[in-house]
Amino acid sequence: MLPNYSPMHPKQFRAELNLSRTQISMRYQVPENSLKNWLADENSATYREPNEMTKLYFGLLHALENSVH
Repeated sequence: MLPNYSPMHPKQFRAELNLSRTQISMRYQVPENSLKNWLADENSATYREPNEMTKLYFGLLHALENSVH
């Protein structure tokens, strides 16, 4: 059964789990270039806002991480 979860921005996910971009990429099979864009400063030309499905994915990952700890 899946835990309850809410959408979460990758920046918040990274901050709460204290993981590097490489760790997130390797552990959760997220392309590092996508993470680079989502984690960039919002005023940067590199920044891209993650779509809702991405935020739901990170929310689910966060809920699953919290359910095993």
